[in-house]
Amino acid sequence: MRVAIAIGVVFSFAAGVACSQTDMCARRGGQWYASVLDPRLSGSCVMPAVDVGQQCTEAAHCHAGYCACFGPKTTEGAHMTGECPEFAPTKADGWVCTVTNGIAHPQGVRIE
Repeated sequence: MRVAIAIGVVFSFAAGVACSQTDMCARRGGQWYASVLDPRLSGSCVMPAVDVGQQCTEAAHCHAGYCACFGPKTTEGAHMTGECPEFAPTKADGWVCTVTNGIAHPQGVRIE
């Protein structure tokens, strides 16, 4: 019984630490990314890209790792200049509209 209580305390403490890290990250202006390699690892706080809003036509032009479509409605294959996003995409983003070689791809990347 004492072992079960001790394990519960350890898990509660670990959950509290992860939550406080996430909160601290958000307070500093960052975004928390869970570890993709090992879910047992706590993850990391990623700060906004320094090139946010910069024009781009390729993923390599942006620190966040992709060139995002710019504008309210984008059609597949349209020629356009994109914009560097603030953060790399997350699972919550679903489909991410990307620009590659100056061509828009509204369903360019699906984050899973």
